[in-house]
Amino acid sequence: MKTAGPNPSAHSGFTEWLLQRATALYLAGFLLYVLVRLAIDPPADYSAWRAWFAYGPVRIAWALAFASLLIHAWTGLRSVFIDYLRSMVWRLLSYLITALGLLSLALWCAQLLLAVGGGA
Repeated sequence: MKTAGPNPSAHSGFTEWLLQRATALYLAGFLLYVLVRLAIDPPADYSAWRAWFAYGPVRIAWALAFASLLIHAWTGLRSVFIDYLRSMVWRLLSYLITALGLLSLALWCAQLLLAVGGGA
């Protein structure tokens, strides 16, 4: 008969670990790109900033940065909740509050990204 190993959970943790590292690497690279871009050619005014932000590849990079940040936050907070909240009620309440907060941030980011292209 096989017995469960040291971690009888359904999650091995590798996927979460990989997500944390991948999103952290993207965010670090994106931050470096933005800092270098702003140091070399800073936008002179709002219209220049808006024109740079409206450029297709830049908008995609920002969208990926927002998505990476949200995934990174969810994965990290989920791990903290699993490790430190023993009460299932508190854990589920924390999941709900975090999910609603991150969902509202995702909708706000989508509004920002879509407003630039739509001229709003």
